[in-house]
Amino acid sequence: MKNGPLKVFLGGKKHPTDLILTITFAIISAVATQIFDDGSMIRILLALPLLLFLPGYAMVSMMYPARNIRKTRANQTGTIEKSLDNMERAMFGIGLSIVLVSLVGLVLNYVSSFTWAPVSLMAVTIVFSVVAWYLRDMLPAEERFRVSFLVSSQTEVSEDRRITAILVCSIVLVASIFVYLVVNPADNAAYSEFYLLDETRHLASLPNNITANQTGIVLVTIHNLENRFVNYTIIAGIDNATTPLTYANASAQIDISSSNRVATDVMLNDDGKFEQAYALTFSAPGRYKIVWKLLMDGQETDYQLHFWVNVG
Repeated sequence: MKNGPLKVFLGGKKHPTDLILTITFAIISAVATQIFDDGSMIRILLALPLLLFLPGYAMVSMMYPARNIRKTRANQTGTIEKSLDNMERAMFGIGLSIVLVSLVGLVLNYVSSFTWAPVSLMAVTIVFSVVAWYLRDMLPAEERFRVSFLVSSQTEVSEDRRITAILVCSIVLVASIFVYLVVNPADNAAYSEFYLLDETRHLASLPNNITANQTGIVLVTIHNLENRFVNYTIIAGIDNATTPLTYANASAQIDISSSNRVATDVMLNDDGKFEQAYALTFSAPGRYKIVWKLLMDGQETDYQLHFWVNVG
């Protein structure tokens, strides 16, 4: 089968083989992200081309549909027009893919869910590829950019092919390092989450303004992300209060007024979470600053929260 359909296809003279393969692999990558579980090696390997190369290559193909020929041609305005060589296309493809992935992620962060990123990248790749296909067809056949996947019968390998081989090896190396880092992530930085919420577990309705003898509720939350067991101590009270410190067990509610400071011990395993409700009640009008300090294993830390209450 000297000039069979497969050879004609791989030769790239009749059809834009590179664009057809770009569209095909984009669809395969997007489908793989939907049918394989998170962390699956197959999912990671099939998704890499969609993240690192395909969208950018499709965009470059759309921007430069012509071949990089030594005899540059003049367009209708009389200026010289020149295309990119294979290595430049590949390098721009990688760089633009990173940019497009970032832009798609940014847009989805505001309008939808990031889980749609693979499908969105597939759509972008297909649109760019179809436009590039159309633009190539508008050019004379000898000036269209094409990629041939046939092995040359010549004994000497051209400079472009040597550069392309080096580039492919580099991409494989980078992809392998990326896969290794995904499969074997470094330990997360150790820290604790320490924050305030209102009764509905939001920030919108914190009791900043109450009347004398009225009770306002504030929820204090600790999330242990220290990668170890931690014995926390929460010290709550009015700022600069000189009242003796008392200890109270974690309960449904701990009362805070202008005359007390309360310490509560909380023991959490790694990734453990704790929530404590504090009832703020003041008999005298004024402006009060309530402070929550967090100790870890009996040691002072920089974790501190404060909250102002206007009592009328």
